[in-house]
Amino acid sequence: MAIPKPTVARLDWVPSADPDKVSEPSGSKKTQGWSPNEPLPAQQENWILYSLSQWLKYFEDLTDKNPEKVVATLGTPSQVTSGDADFSAPQDAYDAAATAGGGVIRVLDVTVIGNLTANSNHGIVFIGLGAKSVIQGVVTVSGNKNAMRDLTIDGNISISGFDNLFDIHQTNSATFANTGADRNLYRINKGTAGTILSGGQQSNLVVSTTPFQITEAHNGMTLLVDVSTAAKTVILPPPRKGFRVRIKDHTGNADINPITIQRNAAELLERLAADFILDAAFGQKQVGADGTNYFFD
Repeated sequence: MAIPKPTVARLDWVPSADPDKVSEPSGSKKTQGWSPNEPLPAQQENWILYSLSQWLKYFEDLTDKNPEKVVATLGTPSQVTSGDADFSAPQDAYDAAATAGGGVIRVLDVTVIGNLTANSNHGIVFIGLGAKSVIQGVVTVSGNKNAMRDLTIDGNISISGFDNLFDIHQTNSATFANTGADRNLYRINKGTAGTILSGGQQSNLVVSTTPFQITEAHNGMTLLVDVSTAAKTVILPPPRKGFRVRIKDHTGNADINPITIQRNAAELLERLAADFILDAAFGQKQVGADGTNYFFD
């Protein structure tokens, strides 16, 4: 449980360490301690308080400067009651972190229920324990500099802000969408659905169904199209600026079973109002968008 910082002044005893006032006890005295009724030398008492004040200052500076200081712990209502957690609702923990000016929200090894709107720009990080830490709810990220790592999201995720980082597991039934262009970095492990990567990284996904709808979740990926037995069609999403996807015949049969790269609507593809036929064995095309139309890189 996060403990609020005290509001009383921190002890700062004889900060000058004046040797006439501060004298360190001998090793034997530290081991034995003072005897009952023994007079206490003022210089040695001052040394004890001086030492304590210096260590307190060190830890205060360390926690204040640490960008990943824990500002809240997220758990179940019973854990809040027992004092092991500060909040049971993800939004309450997030709002408290925003009020604190940013920091880390620690998620315990439980499932917490509640939607989350991450609309702050303070730099707030949710850190969990992988599959043991689950947030069950819809996550909407409209702010900047938010992050989640080492936890599971059982709900849809949509990102419209910038400079956000997600390295998490997401349940297969949930959806993921990024409309914040290429200034977000995410690695979303969706179990049997594969891993979604963005931010200049690449991952592979085998496409064996047709028609296959390409979505925002495939941004930055290489789609390995299986045309070993039949031709395939892949359909592009709306042309958001910064979106890129590589489409490749990985079975070497596109000369017999071509791949149709189909436009989403009326946008142009390489300045043409027509779909593209990829008919070269082991051929590939990287398709990019400028916000209005598509082009080949």
